[in-house]
Amino acid sequence: MSTPSTADADAFRAVVGGLSVLVLNCGSSSVKFAVYETSALTTSRALSADRLTARIAGQISGLPDKARLDWKPAGEPHLEQPLVGVRDHAGALALLLERLQAHPGVGRLCGVGHRVVHGGALFSAPQESMRVC
Repeated sequence: MSTPSTADADAFRAVVGGLSVLVLNCGSSSVKFAVYETSALTTSRALSADRLTARIAGQISGLPDKARLDWKPAGEPHLEQPLVGVRDHAGALALLLERLQAHPGVGRLCGVGHRVVHGGALFSAPQESMRVC
């Protein structure tokens, strides 16, 4: 395999610059999340968690009866607040996506990853990276 040229690397960064990846971990009563910027991408198109920078992290916990948002954008104050009317994972995800779209530090989402506890026969070991499609 040949090494990409500097021009190829610059062109690829121009395409993915300002894009973000949302990572989710949905539990029985919570939705944990983190949004990572993609500026560390290379022309290999492989994402590795240690090469990404978290822009926002947090969770929506207390589902279904006492939902709370715990929201920590990088470089901004930590926010905790009760969520009235959020009773399930669908409502939590809808609210999360609405908040993320309104936040200036997120950029355009280009991918979503989800922690899978049991991947069946297809995923029988931890996956170290994900691919951008």
